Amino acid sequence: MKFWIPVIALVLSAGVLYADDFVIDEPQSDPSKTKANVPDMSAVKLTAISLGSVPTTATLPKGSFLVESIFYDEGGLTARAVVGILDFLSIGVSENFDKLIGSDSTTVNLPSAYVKLNVLNTGAFGIALGFDTFAIGRNGSVALSNGLSYPESGFFACAGWNYRIFRGPDFLSFGFRVPLSPYELPSLTNSSLFLGTSMTISDHFELGATIENLYLDFQRYDRILPSAIVTFMPIPEFRVFIELQYEFYSSQVNRILGLNYCAKF
Repeated sequence: MKFWIPVIALVLSAGVLYADDFVIDEPQSDPSKTKANVPDMSAVKLTAISLGSVPTTATLPKGSFLVESIFYDEGGLTARAVVGILDFLSIGVSENFDKLIGSDSTTVNLPSAYVKLNVLNTGAFGIALGFDTFAIGRNGSVALSNGLSYPESGFFACAGWNYRIFRGPDFLSFGFRVPLSPYELPSLTNSSLFLGTSMTISDHFELGATIENLYLDFQRYDRILPSAIVTFMPIPEFRVFIELQYEFYSSQVNRILGLNYCAKF
């Protein structure tokens, strides 16, 4: 049964792409009437809501949604759904399934809420506050003494700039996180800094780099998580990214594959 879950997720993603192609091929009898039904996703691409697990200052436009499936090492899966309630407010939910694929027993983490409020947006600079999980994969799960597995999540604040190097649009995002869940983690020393930046190579390819887990106690250097990300966008609404994340404490590279689709209702 566990084998068919990721297969079904991939088939659904392919179905979304096929459906988009079918609509595009339909004859447009009246452009003035159909124009309003064609989502303008340039704003979503310009202000991606995250780069890997590093948040940006952007929120989804009002009336739009994002669904995402992220596969990580040891057969894990993170599923996420986000909705743009207002142009400056997005809400959603995410769920981690560790060791979902394979013969090992699956660990189901408690679901985590997602909230992001954009408090400032000048076009070139922005500030956002929110609540989210802190990492993708096993670095985002915490096994507690009661035997349950929780996603590490809590409050974050970030600032960012939009800029252009080659094709653009690109962005730089940095900020800090304060863990609020699980209950054993909240502490000022467990707060951390993060940084992420992107570089658009073409209309279909984007490069990114992130650094996470820069703890404020400055004593856990082996927990710093640098990542390199390559994103492929066959169409503006659909993104595929591959992330290579290096763990200093284990001298291991985590391999992460993400699929997400974003459109308007």
